Amino acid sequence: MLTVAVSLCQWRPARVKRYRMVFAVAAMVAIAACSTGDNAASSNPLQQLQTTNECLGCNLQGTDLSGLDLTSAKLNQANLSGANLSSANLQGALLDQANLSGADLSGADLSQTALTSANLSNANLSQAKLVGSYLRDATLTGANLEATDLTDANLSAVKVDEAALATATLKNAILPDGTIQPE
Repeated sequence: MLTVAVSLCQWRPARVKRYRMVFAVAAMVAIAACSTGDNAASSNPLQQLQTTNECLGCNLQGTDLSGLDLTSAKLNQANLSGANLSSANLQGALLDQANLSGADLSGADLSQTALTSANLSNANLSQAKLVGSYLRDATLTGANLEATDLTDANLSAVKVDEAALATATLKNAILPDGTIQPE
């Protein structure tokens, strides 16, 4: 019996020592992971967007993105209100549920872009290209759409109150009431 008690006493300190070592290694790995460049990029949304072409749900409010190539960028649920995206290339970008209210998108190429339920109220989309874009349930209240190309765009259930559409091209577009604009 004494032999068993002695071997148990010797066994416990060795096991505790091993657990302490495992815990220390795990803590060092966690600290190293927190200080990597990936974490730094996520704290700077613009840097993250430029590095990964993705910034889901991030805050880019008022950011100057004019002229940037953001082809196929993933910006779903991003806050781009008041951002300058003039002449930016956003072809094929994902902007579903993004906040683009008051943004400057003049001359931007948003062809084949997903803008489902996006907020584009009071945005400047003059001379923008939205050919084949999907804007279902988007809000365009008060938006400037002068000389905007909306050919083949899906505008079903879009809110367009007070939007300037007089010179917009709507060829084959699905209008908010579900009808298709003839050529």
